[in-house]
Amino acid sequence: MGKLLNRVIVVLLLLSPAVLTAQPSLYNYYYKLVPSPAVYNLNHIIGQITVGDNGTVLRTTDGGFTFSQIQNIPVYNYNAIGSLVSGASNLYITIVGDYGKIIYSINPIYQFTEQVSPVSVNLNGVNIRIYSPLAVRVAVGDNGTVIRSTASSGFNWSNWEVVNSGVTEKLNQVSLSFLFGLIAGNNGMILRTTNKGENWTVVNSGVTN
Repeated sequence: MGKLLNRVIVVLLLLSPAVLTAQPSLYNYYYKLVPSPAVYNLNHIIGQITVGDNGTVLRTTDGGFTFSQIQNIPVYNYNAIGSLVSGASNLYITIVGDYGKIIYSINPIYQFTEQVSPVSVNLNGVNIRIYSPLAVRVAVGDNGTVIRSTASSGFNWSNWEVVNSGVTEKLNQVSLSFLFGLIAGNNGMILRTTNKGENWTVVNSGVTN
C-alpha cells in the first residue's frame, strides 16, 4: 500500500557577505531515521530529541554528536514528537506511539508523564500549536484516527477527545499553522482544517499513493 509522507523542513537562511548557509530551525526539523538491525528502531527526531522503540527517548546537547537516554520513560514503541517553545526556556513536548500510547512533558527538564489515551490504535504523528488563548494538540494514527486536546492556561492539558475524520486510511503526520492544518495519510489522503482541528475535510490530492 502506498504511503504519502508529509515531511516538513523549516530552515533559517543566514546570509553573510561571504557565504549563504541553511540551518534547521530548532524544534521544527523533521526527518525519518533509517532503522538499524543492530539497535532499536529510531522513528522520529525533532530538534534535540529523538524517539523510537522500547521506550527509547534520546537527547543531544552538543548538536547531535552524542545522545543519551532520558530516564524514567515508559517502555513503549514511540513514533512521533510534537513540541512547542514558549518564552525563553519553556519547552512543551508530547510523544505518541503504538497502541495509542501518549507521554508528555510541560517543563524544560524532560520529566515525562503518561496520559490516558481514548484510542488503542498506533499513533503516527502529533503537532502542537498556540491559537491564543488556546494551545491545541492533534495526534493522528491508523484507521483514520484523529484525537485532539487543548489547554487554556499553563499548559494544563485537557483529556484527549476523538475527532471524526470521516476516513479509514492510515494517517501519518499532522501539521498545524495559524490559518489552517493538514493531515497526510496513505493512498494520497489529505485532510484539512480551518477551525483549529475541531473538524476535518478531505482534500483532493490528485494521487492515490
